[in-house]
Amino acid sequence: MQKMEDENRMDEFYAVDDLQRLTRESESAWRKRLARGELPFIKLGANVRVRRRDLEAWLSARTVPRKERQS
Repeated sequence: MQKMEDENRMDEFYAVDDLQRLTRESESAWRKRLARGELPFIKLGANVRVRRRDLEAWLSARTVPRKERQS
């Protein structure tokens, strides 16, 4: 149980402005994604936060694999 609590404390959270900076996407684009429920977030009053691991999973799911060149 202690290990799980330690891991949860180590979570990193991103605000919308952090998401903008990391991905170079607009605030409105991120707010629309969150409103559509594309990725999980935590609501703290008027503020929202996204866990780093949730953002990484969301980005990984959208990564297009590189195509092999045919000779």
